Amino acid sequence: CKEKGIRLISINEDELCKIEIIKSKILSILGKSKKGLPARKLSVMEITSTEANDFCEQYHIQGRTSAVIYSVGAYDIGNKLVGVMLFSKQRTTGDIELIRFCHDGDTHSGLFSKLLKFSLAKQKSWNKIISFADLRYSEGDLYEKTGFIKDKIIGPDYKYVKNSKTFHKSNFKKDNIKTKFHLTDEEINGKTEKQLMEEFGYRRIYDIGKIKYILEK
Repeated sequence: CKEKGIRLISINEDELCKIEIIKSKILSILGKSKKGLPARKLSVMEITSTEANDFCEQYHIQGRTSAVIYSVGAYDIGNKLVGVMLFSKQRTTGDIELIRFCHDGDTHSGLFSKLLKFSLAKQKSWNKIISFADLRYSEGDLYEKTGFIKDKIIGPDYKYVKNSKTFHKSNFKKDNIKTKFHLTDEEINGKTEKQLMEEFGYRRIYDIGKIKYILEK
């Protein structure tokens, strides 16, 4: 699609319960979002992870996230929260990850940059930040406009879905499947993870890849 100049947007069935967020993202991509206050007229401050996650639950397609180590929010002149940015630390590498950014659906010019600069000014020990653009909705424009460098393209990956709920694949390695479903060695031998999961009504659902970005001071 990209080679043919087509902008592909991929929406999963389990996300249809968040149809208003999906509509908002599509309007934003089309440049049809309502115009809100520009970032220069917004006030930025540190907020609690609870406040940030509550906002993400309302406005981010992936909802809340765990292991937040730092979060900031932007407020309009009526003291209404209109945007948030959340950071976490990766367990395996220790890298600081920008894990969530979202706003109230209105266009706030310069909001991403302002929240990022505020965070970097407060967290002076952060020498590197990583983040991932989900190609289902994003082409990474915001990252590239604010100094992030494209590190690599990560190919499509999968999760499992059952009853309109998604589950990360790491929860269902063969040893985990054996324990979770109380299976014997004989019951799992000769079967793949995919075959075992299908027996219990779980299906794989694939994304279309991600772009990893790095920002270094």
